[in-house]
Amino acid sequence: MIKGFGADVDDLKTEVENYLKTKLKTITLENISKYKPKKTTSVERILNRAFTQVLFSGRSHIDISDVFLSMMSEKKSWAYYFIMKTEISKDKFQDYLHAEMESLYEDEVDQSAAKRALGLYTTNLNNEVKKERIDPVIGRVEELNSIALSLGRRTKNNVILVGDPGVGKTAIAEGLAFNIEKNTCPDFLKEYKVYNLDIGGMLAGSKYRGDFEERFKLVLSALKKKGKTICFIDEAHNISGAGAGGTTNSN
Repeated sequence: MIKGFGADVDDLKTEVENYLKTKLKTITLENISKYKPKKTTSVERILNRAFTQVLFSGRSHIDISDVFLSMMSEKKSWAYYFIMKTEISKDKFQDYLHAEMESLYEDEVDQSAAKRALGLYTTNLNNEVKKERIDPVIGRVEELNSIALSLGRRTKNNVILVGDPGVGKTAIAEGLAFNIEKNTCPDFLKEYKVYNLDIGGMLAGSKYRGDFEERFKLVLSALKKKGKTICFIDEAHNISGAGAGGTTNSN
């Protein structure tokens, strides 16, 4: 926390250790684990201020930053002296904490939006198999084996299925999910989930430039957070030109 503010943590640590050696000789680094500290009025004031800070901010537990901020109000203490030597002012530290809290809030909002986008624009094909909505694929063993081989590569492991409409490209992706759920796939694929990305749904209503890209980024963010996932992009050719004024051309 202090390091993130830009203070010299090593220098502060040295200052505190020197203080313990010279001012509190009964406490050494060797016996510090056995030492039983006594609760002083100064410590009680620090904790009370920290607790009050938590109540006013609407939170339910005390964080280390609350204690540190409270220590900066205990001006007749060695803790305050050491903090001032790092040139950290209370106002600047409060601004720093506020910025950090805003950043955390934005991350939470982004993750919530990503999760919502994943539910809106994708279908978990593994779950569809479990619900018996997907049947086994017949006569596509060679294609499925080829896909598994490509997915197992360390690099260049993206697969593209090319064919006329209605020949069964989507069925092959469903067949991959079926094999994973039935444990008839290679071992490295057994923990993977296959998601079918609905390009049509993502394009719907994306009339302003950047709308489609934002939705696409949110879905990818959610998939990355989930870990072992395979994203099948149906009608991938529609991505070309998407988001540019709502056009869906494949030029």
